[in-house]
Amino acid sequence: MGFASTHRTVTPAVPFCHLTFSSSRPVLRRYERTNVPEGTLGGAFRTRRWTLGLEQKQAAKEIGTTLATYRNWEMNRSAPALKHLPGAIAFLGYDWRQEAPSLGDRIRRMRTAARLSIRDLAEVLGSDASTVAGWEAGTSTPSKRWADKLQAWLLHAEIDRNRSIPELRCR
Repeated sequence: MGFASTHRTVTPAVPFCHLTFSSSRPVLRRYERTNVPEGTLGGAFRTRRWTLGLEQKQAAKEIGTTLATYRNWEMNRSAPALKHLPGAIAFLGYDWRQEAPSLGDRIRRMRTAARLSIRDLAEVLGSDASTVAGWEAGTSTPSKRWADKLQAWLLHAEIDRNRSIPELRCR
């Protein structure tokens, strides 16, 4: 007939070996295993997140973006859009963009870092939005009076970059 065994033994497969193997479990998330080169923007985001001990979801929430968007930044698939620049700059603790060579580029860089629209900056300076847009585009240059106000705001914005709106009101 067949085996009708009611007796079972609990003998290990290799009874003479008393070694226990253990290893750390590999990271389960595919995006964590992706090699991100150091010196890139994605590498800076990943290093900063690891330094703070955050998960990607927590970092995305701190910056004010979606998890998918943050993952794309960290994997160097894309760079932060204009609306996310202030949060990304605050998260990293520095502005990674190249230094602005022209006045217009400098205005744009500081304005976006301060979360200001062209209209908001014009209001802060007491100017017209189209005038500020012209300065940024390089199609016009500010007069001495406006250049002084603009330089004062740029200096203040550079010193106090972490505020959402520089409080220097030029009149």
